[in-house]
Amino acid sequence: MSLASAIVTRLQGNAAFRYVAGAREFGQSLVTPPIDKMPAVFVLPYSESYGGNDLLNRVRQTGPQQVALILMVAVRTAIGANVHDPFESPVAALKACLLGWQPDPEDGELLLVSGQLLEPRPTHLAYQYVFQRDHTERT
Repeated sequence: MSLASAIVTRLQGNAAFRYVAGAREFGQSLVTPPIDKMPAVFVLPYSESYGGNDLLNRVRQTGPQQVALILMVAVRTAIGANVHDPFESPVAALKACLLGWQPDPEDGELLLVSGQLLEPRPTHLAYQYVFQRDHTERT
């Protein structure tokens, strides 16, 4: 199972998110955002990079593997704590669920690399989080 698929499966059981999906569904959300299903999380493969030299790396290469999580929160009348930060609760749930998790015993645990606000929309806000693990490709 790919890292993105493993994360989708793990997040689908979390009550903090009303909708969890992958890259195909994210493409559709660019046309029709899932306003009635937010907070929503989309898990996308992001990047992989492997250094290498000589025979060792023809057989085994280790490098960082990253996934991007796009968190969408609907723009609604703010109430209570959401007046200040609508991302606080869903982000805390993301971190609690993923930070330090090791989906494959032969690879490293997930670490948070970065987060950034994406272009705000009239109907929703989107924030991108990038998580990374050390991953070994074997041939």
